[in-house]
Amino acid sequence: MHREAMTVYQAMAHWLLGQEERQVILVDWSPVAVDESIHVLRASVPVGGQGRTLYQECHPQSKYANREIQEDFLKRLSEVLPAGVRPVIVTDVTGQTRPSFLP
Repeated sequence: MHREAMTVYQAMAHWLLGQEERQVILVDWSPVAVDESIHVLRASVPVGGQGRTLYQECHPQSKYANREIQEDFLKRLSEVLPAGVRPVIVTDVTGQTRPSFLP
């Protein structure tokens, strides 16, 4: 099922991004469960003032803002993007003093 999901994400990325080499992609953590026990890590592209999902993963609270999870996420995101796309990744600091996606 994971393979099929990746195929859908790839098709969506191709449709949303086309062959634009430099696209802005927003990456952010958001709580899914009311008790914040589960979070989604989502990459989206802004379209008409709204974010359109390119790729997403759910993780438990214990993995929230985890550097290894985020690095793996970016690797998988790169596999979803059309060839030649070199995105500008925009993130927030998730309550930290520096962006958690930076080394």
